[in-house]
Amino acid sequence: MIIDILLLIILSWALWKGVTRGLFIAVASFLGFIVGLAAALKLSAWLAQWLQQQTGWSGSWLPFLAFLLIMLGVAFALRQMANALETMLDMALLGWANKLGGFLLYSFIGLLAFSSLLFFTKQMQVLPESTFASSASWPYIEPLGPRAISFIGAAIPFVKDTFQQLEVFFAGVAKTQA
Repeated sequence: MIIDILLLIILSWALWKGVTRGLFIAVASFLGFIVGLAAALKLSAWLAQWLQQQTGWSGSWLPFLAFLLIMLGVAFALRQMANALETMLDMALLGWANKLGGFLLYSFIGLLAFSSLLFFTKQMQVLPESTFASSASWPYIEPLGPRAISFIGAAIPFVKDTFQQLEVFFAGVAKTQA
Protein backbone atom coordinates (compact mmCIF):
# COMPACT_ATOMS: atom_id res chain seq x y z
CA MET A 1 0.00 0.00 0.00
CA ILE A 2 2.82 2.44 0.84
CA ILE A 3 4.36 1.80 -2.59
CA ASP A 4 1.03 2.65 -4.23
CA ILE A 5 0.73 5.89 -2.24
CA LEU A 6 4.29 6.86 -3.15
CA LEU A 7 3.54 6.06 -6.80
CA LEU A 8 0.49 8.34 -6.68
CA ILE A 9 2.66 11.10 -5.22
CA ILE A 10 5.24 10.59 -7.99
CA LEU A 11 2.57 10.76 -10.70
CA SER A 12 1.11 13.92 -9.10
CA TRP A 13 4.61 15.40 -9.10
CA ALA A 14 4.95 14.45 -12.79
CA LEU A 15 1.67 16.20 -13.63
CA TRP A 16 2.79 19.35 -11.83
CA LYS A 17 6.27 19.30 -13.40
CA GLY A 18 4.88 18.59 -16.86
CA VAL A 19 2.45 21.49 -16.66
CA THR A 20 4.96 23.94 -15.19
CA ARG A 21 8.07 22.93 -17.15
CA GLY A 22 6.88 21.39 -20.37
CA LEU A 23 8.50 18.96 -22.75
CA PHE A 24 11.78 20.78 -23.41
CA ILE A 25 12.95 20.71 -19.80
CA ALA A 26 11.47 17.22 -19.43
CA VAL A 27 13.66 15.97 -22.29
CA ALA A 28 16.72 17.58 -20.72
CA SER A 29 15.78 16.08 -17.35
CA PHE A 30 15.31 12.67 -18.92
CA LEU A 31 18.73 12.83 -20.54
CA GLY A 32 20.16 13.98 -17.20
CA PHE A 33 18.47 11.03 -15.51
CA ILE A 34 19.81 8.51 -18.05
CA VAL A 35 23.36 9.88 -17.95
CA GLY A 36 23.15 10.18 -14.14
CA LEU A 37 21.79 6.66 -13.81
CA ALA A 38 24.51 5.24 -16.06
CA ALA A 39 27.23 7.08 -14.13
CA ALA A 40 25.73 6.12 -10.76
CA LEU A 41 25.35 2.48 -11.69
CA LYS A 42 28.87 2.23 -13.01
CA LEU A 43 30.55 4.19 -10.23
CA SER A 44 28.41 3.54 -7.12
CA ALA A 45 30.18 0.31 -6.11
CA TRP A 46 33.56 2.01 -6.53
CA LEU A 47 32.46 5.13 -4.61
CA ALA A 48 30.95 2.98 -1.84
CA GLN A 49 34.25 1.14 -1.42
CA TRP A 50 36.19 4.41 -1.53
CA LEU A 51 33.90 5.98 1.10
CA GLN A 52 34.28 2.87 3.25
CA GLN A 53 38.10 3.06 3.01
CA GLN A 54 38.31 6.83 3.54
CA THR A 55 35.77 7.21 6.33
CA GLY A 56 35.70 3.80 7.97
CA TRP A 57 31.93 3.72 7.53
CA SER A 58 30.43 0.36 6.78
CA GLY A 59 27.00 -0.87 5.99
CA SER A 60 24.68 -1.85 3.24
CA TRP A 61 23.54 1.77 2.84
CA LEU A 62 26.89 2.94 1.39
CA PRO A 63 26.13 1.81 -2.20
CA PHE A 64 22.77 3.54 -1.95
CA LEU A 65 24.39 6.76 -0.72
CA ALA A 66 27.03 6.57 -3.46
CA PHE A 67 24.35 5.89 -6.07
CA LEU A 68 22.31 8.91 -4.95
CA LEU A 69 25.30 11.25 -4.76
CA ILE A 70 26.50 10.41 -8.26
CA MET A 71 23.08 10.31 -9.89
CA LEU A 72 21.85 13.54 -8.35
CA GLY A 73 25.11 15.36 -9.03
CA VAL A 74 25.16 14.45 -12.72
CA ALA A 75 21.43 15.07 -13.19
CA PHE A 76 21.70 18.46 -11.44
CA ALA A 77 24.62 19.56 -13.62
CA LEU A 78 22.84 18.57 -16.83
CA ARG A 79 19.62 20.22 -15.68
CA GLN A 80 21.45 23.49 -15.05
CA MET A 81 22.87 23.37 -18.56
CA ALA A 82 19.37 22.72 -19.94
CA ASN A 83 17.96 25.69 -18.03
CA ALA A 84 20.65 27.91 -19.50
CA LEU A 85 19.95 26.54 -22.98
CA GLU A 86 16.21 27.05 -22.61
CA THR A 87 16.75 30.62 -21.51
CA MET A 88 18.98 31.25 -24.52
CA LEU A 89 16.60 29.59 -26.98
CA ASP A 90 13.40 30.90 -25.35
CA MET A 91 11.39 28.27 -27.18
CA ALA A 92 7.65 28.03 -26.85
CA LEU A 93 6.06 24.85 -28.15
CA LEU A 94 2.33 24.35 -28.73
CA GLY A 95 1.23 25.07 -25.13
CA TRP A 96 -1.01 22.12 -24.29
CA ALA A 97 1.11 19.66 -26.32
CA ASN A 98 4.25 20.89 -24.56
CA LYS A 99 2.59 20.44 -21.15
CA LEU A 100 1.12 17.02 -21.99
CA GLY A 101 4.44 15.83 -23.38
CA GLY A 102 6.16 17.13 -20.26
CA PHE A 103 3.73 15.23 -18.03
CA LEU A 104 4.23 11.97 -19.94
CA LEU A 105 7.99 12.24 -19.93
CA TYR A 106 8.18 13.25 -16.24
CA SER A 107 5.91 10.28 -15.43
CA PHE A 108 8.31 7.96 -17.24
CA ILE A 109 11.31 9.48 -15.45
CA GLY A 110 9.60 9.21 -12.07
CA LEU A 111 8.62 5.59 -12.65
CA LEU A 112 12.16 4.63 -13.67
CA ALA A 113 13.69 6.39 -10.67
CA PHE A 114 11.14 4.87 -8.28
CA SER A 115 11.66 1.38 -9.69
CA SER A 116 15.45 1.75 -9.37
CA LEU A 117 15.11 3.05 -5.80
CA LEU A 118 12.85 0.13 -4.91
CA PHE A 119 15.43 -2.27 -6.37
CA PHE A 120 17.97 -0.92 -3.87
CA THR A 121 15.55 -0.97 -0.93
CA LYS A 122 14.57 -4.55 -1.75
CA GLN A 123 18.21 -5.66 -2.08
CA MET A 124 19.11 -3.96 1.22
CA GLN A 125 15.96 -5.38 2.84
CA VAL A 126 15.01 -1.91 4.10
CA LEU A 127 11.32 -2.65 3.64
CA PRO A 128 9.66 -5.90 4.68
CA GLU A 129 8.59 -8.24 1.90
CA SER A 130 4.97 -7.67 2.94
CA THR A 131 5.29 -4.06 1.73
CA PHE A 132 6.00 -5.29 -1.77
CA ALA A 133 3.40 -8.08 -1.58
CA SER A 134 0.62 -5.69 -0.49
CA SER A 135 1.22 -3.26 -3.36
CA ALA A 136 -1.12 -3.35 -6.34
CA SER A 137 1.36 -1.41 -8.49
CA TRP A 138 4.59 -3.23 -7.56
CA PRO A 139 4.22 -6.04 -10.15
CA TYR A 140 3.98 -3.38 -12.88
CA ILE A 141 6.83 -1.10 -11.78
CA GLU A 142 9.25 -3.75 -10.49
CA PRO A 143 10.72 -4.61 -13.91
CA LEU A 144 11.10 -0.99 -15.08
CA GLY A 145 14.40 -0.26 -13.33
CA PRO A 146 16.16 -3.49 -14.33
CA ARG A 147 14.84 -3.20 -17.91
CA ALA A 148 16.09 0.37 -18.14
CA ILE A 149 19.48 -0.70 -16.81
CA SER A 150 19.61 -3.58 -19.33
CA PHE A 151 18.76 -1.14 -22.12
CA ILE A 152 21.42 1.29 -20.91
CA GLY A 153 23.88 -1.62 -20.64
CA ALA A 154 23.20 -2.55 -24.25
CA ALA A 155 23.63 1.06 -25.37
CA ILE A 156 26.58 1.81 -23.09
CA PRO A 157 28.73 -1.34 -22.77
CA PHE A 158 30.67 -0.34 -19.63
CA VAL A 159 27.41 -0.35 -17.62
CA LYS A 160 26.53 -3.90 -18.70
CA ASP A 161 27.58 -5.87 -15.59
CA THR A 162 26.60 -3.26 -13.01
CA PHE A 163 23.68 -5.17 -11.49
CA GLN A 164 25.90 -8.21 -10.93
CA GLN A 165 28.55 -6.02 -9.25
CA LEU A 166 25.96 -4.48 -6.95
CA GLU A 167 24.43 -7.85 -6.09
CA VAL A 168 27.92 -9.19 -5.24
CA PHE A 169 28.50 -6.13 -3.02
CA PHE A 170 25.15 -6.63 -1.23
CA ALA A 171 25.91 -10.34 -0.74
CA GLY A 172 29.28 -9.43 0.80
CA VAL A 173 27.67 -6.90 3.15
CA ALA A 174 25.03 -9.45 4.17
CA LYS A 175 27.77 -11.97 5.04
CA THR A 176 29.70 -9.46 7.18
CA GLN A 177 26.55 -8.43 9.06
CA ALA A 178 25.47 -12.03 9.73
